[in-house]
Amino acid sequence: MGSNYNGIETYIHIFNRIVEKHPDKIAIKSYNKDITYTELKKVSLKIVQNLNNLQKNKGEIIALESDGTIFHFAAMIACIEAGITFINLDLRAPKNYIDSIIKDLGIEILIISEKSSYLNNIYKENFKNIICENILEEESSDSIEKKIINETLFIVPTSGSTGTPKYVKKKMNSLIKSYEQFQERVDFLFEKTIEQCAPLNFAFGLELSLIFLATGNTICINEKKDYTDLKYLYKNIEKNNVEIAFWPAPIIKLLSRQPKLIENIPKSLKYIIVGGEPIVVSANLVFEFNKRDIKLLNNYGSTETGTIFFGCMDISLLDVEEFNQVSVGSPLNGFEVLILDENLKECRKGYLYIKSDEFLNEYHELEEEQKNKFFKSENYLNSVLCNMGDICEYRNGKYYIIGRNNNCINIKGYRVEIENIEFFITKILKGGECCVVPFENNFNETSIVCFYGSEKLKPFELKVELEKEIPEYMIPKLFIKLDKLHYLKNGKIDREKMKKLYYEKYFTVEKSSEKLEENILNILERVLGFNIKTEDKLLPFKLLGLDSLGFTDFISLIEEIEKINIEDNMLTIFYEENISKITDYIIKKRALIGD
Repeated sequence: MGSNYNGIETYIHIFNRIVEKHPDKIAIKSYNKDITYTELKKVSLKIVQNLNNLQKNKGEIIALESDGTIFHFAAMIACIEAGITFINLDLRAPKNYIDSIIKDLGIEILIISEKSSYLNNIYKENFKNIICENILEEESSDSIEKKIINETLFIVPTSGSTGTPKYVKKKMNSLIKSYEQFQERVDFLFEKTIEQCAPLNFAFGLELSLIFLATGNTICINEKKDYTDLKYLYKNIEKNNVEIAFWPAPIIKLLSRQPKLIENIPKSLKYIIVGGEPIVVSANLVFEFNKRDIKLLNNYGSTETGTIFFGCMDISLLDVEEFNQVSVGSPLNGFEVLILDENLKECRKGYLYIKSDEFLNEYHELEEEQKNKFFKSENYLNSVLCNMGDICEYRNGKYYIIGRNNNCINIKGYRVEIENIEFFITKILKGGECCVVPFENNFNETSIVCFYGSEKLKPFELKVELEKEIPEYMIPKLFIKLDKLHYLKNGKIDREKMKKLYYEKYFTVEKSSEKLEENILNILERVLGFNIKTEDKLLPFKLLGLDSLGFTDFISLIEEIEKINIEDNMLTIFYEENISKITDYIIKKRALIGD
């Protein structure tokens, strides 16, 4: 075990060294159990034994339930040790999305923490073998069959919001390269205590979590999966004396909208790592970070390339107040940043490409996608370029991501980038978020609508300010102020949901009480992303696969469409209930207010 691979160390070699160095140090702290590095190694070897007995076909891919438990972490290490490629299945994903993954990759083995798990209850007939935590009670053997080291460690699905996943293979040498780069740049993050909130089904969360384990950190995982409950997160930070928080981007967005929430953050916290998308922060939040000497680190890259930018971000008030942007920092060693126009000529604002001698990850069975994403250019001595899909600007020696390059529309003959309009609106709102959505009328003409969540400006006031910044043809035809915008599971604004909300709000929603339950069912299906069977309509929301963030979106849509306010103290109760209970509540509330 742990031999060299292609002349470099394997991940298991590095992990074993940490086990020897810190045998009794806590590797993972959960809400009800701690496990040392030595114990974690023993659990992973127990899983390896079961995998060796079950896995017969070379190249077979197995699925892990991505619940972030101690057993889940041990299972990931076990798969790497056994030389078996794994994929983490997102419990929050729509059922049809998980169905596609299982079918596309031919998965027959599932590893879960508990027999009562969501995946086991819904999919147990889909798998030939299921490994559960109860295997730890079985007798173990001292001998472990030595497996051939696998080139592909794990697979990460991408483009999940389209409902048609593509798969990226994460290679051994790619993970090792990231580990070595992180050692050079951010060694101050090693052998610390980390609060783990970043989802393990996304590339950046999975890669960094494995690196943190291989660098002697203690990872704290939480029982509660609602990461927007900052009081709960703060309580765990204080309890475990956490120095580093590994958070998804939506938490930073929440703090930007309500900077007073940072006032109660425990003093032990020194670093916050975020990733998954460009960061937008308010001036107030920057001020609070600077006052408390909290360093923000941004992890920017793509599923296909892995991390490109990583390090402490130099966040200036000028960047935030004048440009409403935060630089992504400087690239890691081995990557060169290029900003190119449509003719692949260098410019200061254009499309972001990354140049490298060797991109180490690749698509799974998608040769055309591979060619489109990675290609050689004669302009750059036939070096391999990767199209990152982002619009980037180089200013004052820094790189800024200002939008996606696949979001262009044509208005009155003008080529307009949606993110360019959003940039000016967000600047006017001083950090407040917005979403600009295009629509086509019956004459095939494109117009745009702006959703925004700021309380500072009324719609007509926002329009007046925007007219001072951009031409008339770029001004949205309608401005809709919401209590909050809607997001995908990865924290990015859900443009399709915002578009549907516009139609529902102004055209298609039935308001009669007889249609209420049907309306609520339609809203729930749109949030879940799949149709609910008739026999499942009265199941509790949790059993339908609706997580706490999705439930919040579901309630917000009900409030918006039905023009009713649901008290906060009812949310916890309703999460344990079903559609019928919410329908009864709304009917009674309407009667009380005379609607």
